[in-house]
Amino acid sequence: MGYIAARDTINDKVKQILFHMGLKDTSITPEYQSMYITWTQKWKLDHEVILLACKQCVRKKNNSFEKLETLLKRWADYGLLTKEDVKSYLNKKQQQDREISA
Repeated sequence: MGYIAARDTINDKVKQILFHMGLKDTSITPEYQSMYITWTQKWKLDHEVILLACKQCVRKKNNSFEKLETLLKRWADYGLLTKEDVKSYLNKKQQQDREISA
């Protein structure tokens, strides 16, 4: 894949993230592109994991890229690299929260 095609693919992915975060009128910046490259190449996170993190941020009413990055870093540190990993983790966490509040 050439440089321009790779850049366009990253831009498309960042647009999806902005849309899922409720920031559809926000412009793509080099900083957002760099963050996306870090998440997917350095931390090895699937794009679907990033979209799940977007949902979590919106659900908690904190839809900033900084909060998104904090959440993604935590998941990467926990080894939650795929959609299935994250869903399993969230289900266990939800179950633990129910047990604590019961």
